[in-house]
Amino acid sequence: MLILFKIVIGISWIAVVFCLLLPAVLLRLRVPAVKRSNTDLKAYQLYLLVPMHNEANIAQDALDHFLERQLDTDFQYNIHWVVIEDGSTDLTEDQLRPFDKRYPNLTVIYRKFQAATGKGMALNAGLDYVRHKVPSTQWSKTIVGVLDADGQITSAALLKVLKTFAADTQLDMLQTAVAMSNTKRWLALVQDFEFQVFNTLLQNLRGHLKNVAGSGNGQFFRLGSLPNKFAWGQTLLEDFEISTKLLLQAKKTAYAYDLKVYQEATVSWGAYLRQRTRWVIGGLQCLRQFRKPLGQNQALGLSAKVEMFAFMLAAYSTIGLAFTNIVALGMQLYFLIVYGRISLIVVGIIVLGLIMNSVLAYIYRIMAQASVVQAIVIVLTLPFYAVLTLPIAISGILGYVQHHHNWDKTDHGIL
Repeated sequence: MLILFKIVIGISWIAVVFCLLLPAVLLRLRVPAVKRSNTDLKAYQLYLLVPMHNEANIAQDALDHFLERQLDTDFQYNIHWVVIEDGSTDLTEDQLRPFDKRYPNLTVIYRKFQAATGKGMALNAGLDYVRHKVPSTQWSKTIVGVLDADGQITSAALLKVLKTFAADTQLDMLQTAVAMSNTKRWLALVQDFEFQVFNTLLQNLRGHLKNVAGSGNGQFFRLGSLPNKFAWGQTLLEDFEISTKLLLQAKKTAYAYDLKVYQEATVSWGAYLRQRTRWVIGGLQCLRQFRKPLGQNQALGLSAKVEMFAFMLAAYSTIGLAFTNIVALGMQLYFLIVYGRISLIVVGIIVLGLIMNSVLAYIYRIMAQASVVQAIVIVLTLPFYAVLTLPIAISGILGYVQHHHNWDKTDHGIL
């Protein structure tokens, strides 16, 4: 039994040290340069798909925000907004009606038949509209973007998106960085840190592995690169699903860390748990869908495959690591109570953790222009935020096993 405990503790320490040193390794990776063209962009069109289901709290404000953008006069009508009203049961449709058919670059699609069946199906409806509107000869220069109803992106960023596609005719998908627009509460602040720092580090790694994935808001695709039928499926992680489909077809994806889409962070514990549980279920659905195709694929390298499988299996590894850490912590407490001493390894890990968290918080302060107080809060509370991954993993696995696969969307406009 003692040998078993030592093995568990050893695994726990190795896992903890790995998790602490991984950000340091990722920080050493050079950020791949994203080229942008200065050529004439008038031949390019950008269609932004914005699904809305029960978004009465923000629908009108969102459209006002979209339409107030002042782009270059010769280019402003090359950017089109396609809002998909997805069978809402609240007043979303009433909020959208005054905007419909009043603006040459805004279209509202009202879904009634088979509506409210998930974000992927709503996006497919928007994509069908774009395909019927744009001649196939122009698909290579037509870019399709995906924004949530709460998504905000500047006109300058949109122009840079088009310049990126114009500079690389082989580029099929571009993912921008994601940040939170509301960071006054702690839960929103740590989500902003997660997206702006951890997600950026992960996507930078994927850039080196050539498997950049879709990550929520701010995805942009070349129209001709998307699958002809049902581009988006019905998994609860439609962003990762669509990027995986493209990668399996040897399509090129890239990440633009300097372009940001701002969105609302979830501020209630219930909404946070539901959102993250949906992501876990979606990851496990993707694992079931892509396990064999990914394993047999010849276009992706071994390292890229390992990263993608690790991402989809994150819920199981989270529970396994949590178990070993609980056992290791229990043993350390036992030695502290019985022998009155604590392992130097524990002290070293605590010091290493504080140093690494401080470095990451400093990077966040620069990237997000955060205050010193916010950076200190992040340093001190990151371990607690990490603990939240355990109940989320358990909830997600239970939901997947019990087939709770209905789209439980995040409520917006509740700040």
